[in-house]
Amino acid sequence: GKRWPYDSGIHVPMIVRWPGRIEPGTVSETLVSTLDLAPSMLSSCGLPVPCHLQGQPFLGESVVAREYIHASRDRHDTNYDRVRAVRDSRYKYLRNYYPHQPYVGWVPYRNRHPIHEELQRLHLEDALTPEQALLFAPSRPAEELYDTRNDPHETRNLANSANHAATLARLSKE
Repeated sequence: GKRWPYDSGIHVPMIVRWPGRIEPGTVSETLVSTLDLAPSMLSSCGLPVPCHLQGQPFLGESVVAREYIHASRDRHDTNYDRVRAVRDSRYKYLRNYYPHQPYVGWVPYRNRHPIHEELQRLHLEDALTPEQALLFAPSRPAEELYDTRNDPHETRNLANSANHAATLARLSKE
């Protein structure tokens, strides 16, 4: 999922051990960005967080609850793309600035990987599910919206759903 702005690329586990402060086995669904690491360490040490740091502390004395996380995709090896993503605790919005491009462009390392070669073989045999075949679509929508609670693999784009218009507008603005 590296270089992938969907949750399979950006939703990674974080393990924090802090004897006496965090109970072992505690699970938190708090949104955390890598930008939050430095402010969290400073806050944990009881130090002020400088205003020039973009992150928000998720540990320590000055915890700030994060409403959104942001992700991007621009260049990966020789392939250029421009995707911006924002996620709250439930929904993920993606804006594809090059919708005429496929989801997965040609990247020599990835395209020579045995898993990708097998996907290409199955694609040529028309043996992929509709969700799997999206990887080989020649284009993609300009906007994507996913309910990550009900669709954790982000396969059902809700961007054109009237029932989700307010969520789309809110996340698009963000």
